[in-house]
Amino acid sequence: MRKTYLTALLIAVVVSLWIGSGLLGDRPAPPAENITDLNHRLNAIAEEQPATRVRILTSHSTLEDRVLTVRGKTQAKRSIVVQSQTSGLVIERRVERGDNVSKGSILCRISVEDRNANIQEAAAARDQAQLDYEASQKLVSKRLQSEIDIAKAKARLMATEASVQRRLLEKDRLIIRAPFAGIVEDIHMQLGEYVSPGTACVTLVDLDPMLLT
Repeated sequence: MRKTYLTALLIAVVVSLWIGSGLLGDRPAPPAENITDLNHRLNAIAEEQPATRVRILTSHSTLEDRVLTVRGKTQAKRSIVVQSQTSGLVIERRVERGDNVSKGSILCRISVEDRNANIQEAAAARDQAQLDYEASQKLVSKRLQSEIDIAKAKARLMATEASVQRRLLEKDRLIIRAPFAGIVEDIHMQLGEYVSPGTACVTLVDLDPMLLT
């Protein structure tokens, strides 16, 4: 009987403590924090943090020259030794080393000597051959000369005409001209010098454009 009473008393004490501690009911939720309070709290935390130190650098734009070094070798586009194509005495040289010349400019001139007389002689032979050929044509029409004779007369006319052309070309070669525009790099002919075909007159170089290798 005494044991039952103690047990009941113990249960009553436990229940009283349980009820008093609030375990039987839900704890009330803490009040929600509004946006304004939250911002105030964050600002307060930020003000408590030490300030961050920064460094300001002022920059100014400037012009800067850059040099690009390229290693290479320059050379002329073309270079040629202008030579005489005939023989004779050099009577004129119109250029000096370093001169700029255009295409067709006169570089040197060789004496005419007896070339004019040779042209006249060849022209006279051509005129006579022309008369002989015309006479042969008339004789053939009258059957006083054969076709072979007129063929020979025509061949002589053609030969004399070729002779005149050769002598005219020979005279043209007395003037040595620049084959292209360029700079006179070197001089080879001197006034009063007797030259023959193949004798160098000047060295001519073309520097436009200049080649870089």
